[in-house]
Amino acid sequence: MYAQANAHTKPKPGTDLSYRLLLRNPDRMHDLLDELKGIEGASRVTGLRSEEESEV
Repeated sequence: MYAQANAHTKPKPGTDLSYRLLLRNPDRMHDLLDELKGIEGASRVTGLRSEEESEV
């Protein structure tokens, strides 16, 4: 898995973070989301497949 963060400093409490992950098996994204949702302090955990992204 490859991860890329959009923030480079330690976030303050209440800060929203987003990550772009390249998964070896995108069909198992739900497994990753379930695990992330179980982390204390994690909220609004969502996933978006690359084919669902809009081109800018």
